[in-house]
Amino acid sequence: MLKPLKIAAWIISILFHPLNMVLAGCILTVALTPYISTAQLYAFSKTLVLMLFVVPLAFVPLYWIYTYLTRKEFSEKHQRLALLFSTSVVYLFTSYNLIVHNSLTLVNMYILACSLLMALSFCITIFWKISLHAIGVGGFLALVVQLSLHQHFFAYLLIPAALTIAGLVLSSRLYLQAHTPAQVATGFALGMGVVFFLL
Repeated sequence: MLKPLKIAAWIISILFHPLNMVLAGCILTVALTPYISTAQLYAFSKTLVLMLFVVPLAFVPLYWIYTYLTRKEFSEKHQRLALLFSTSVVYLFTSYNLIVHNSLTLVNMYILACSLLMALSFCITIFWKISLHAIGVGGFLALVVQLSLHQHFFAYLLIPAALTIAGLVLSSRLYLQAHTPAQVATGFALGMGVVFFLL
């Protein structure tokens, strides 16, 4: 029987999955963008949900079907690399389209930062397992801090919430023994550093 703390840690890990954090960051940025109509907000958010959440998530069952049909057994590392690579491609494609259509600059830079983080995670994972959850919450916290520096009062109020989420997620990954403290700390620093640098 699972302990209540273990169940809570799993729920936190699912709720604050890296894909969820990227999507939450993008929607928060769009919502705080001045001079955007409700119709534009809805259309943009719908596109972001499709490209940054639904499409990357769709690769998971496709990957399972592929492994079932080919009867090939892949290690956890190879599965992780395949999903990181496919998500990186989708994120880069989305970022490129936003640049071409001169869309919201801050959102585009955040997606570009997330694309870069995915690509870096892919490269690092070839040699060492890094915490993607830590990268996600680190990047989200850096985004919230950047938005508050741009005088978005609502984002300033969100800093304590973003810090609390980061603490819960990092603690959960350590409690579940999914990562070592070094993997979590490196992921968090990488997420924050890349987002701060690009924004």
